Amino acid sequence: MIGNKIGKLGEDLAEKYLINKGFKVLYRNYWKPYGEIDIICEKAGKTHFVEVKSVSVSLNNVSHENIRPEDNVHEAKLRKLARVIQVYISAFHVKSWQFDVVIVYIDQVSKKAEVKVLENQILEARN
Repeated sequence: MIGNKIGKLGEDLAEKYLINKGFKVLYRNYWKPYGEIDIICEKAGKTHFVEVKSVSVSLNNVSHENIRPEDNVHEAKLRKLARVIQVYISAFHVKSWQFDVVIVYIDQVSKKAEVKVLENQILEARN
């Protein structure tokens, strides 16, 4: 259950971060039976499909930089995401898009967070 709370908090923080960077959020948790996209947003005419990965760390400890939650976006996950992205692109006639991974490091003690964006992560889903 704690993982679900961290995940939800991470998605909330990622959404707030994206909005502050000028993105318009179109959907949260866009779900299809074969997968889900955490956030779908838009900026400058481009649709961004965002997978959020959150981890609880101590931000005072520099070693958190060695923690790589993005490694959990593995091949099986990418296949599911690619399928959902293709369906969305088709349904909404999306012309320009990219897939991003947002990493949220959450320090529950200090109640602070760091957000890192890895842009344009899967090009093979475009085929």
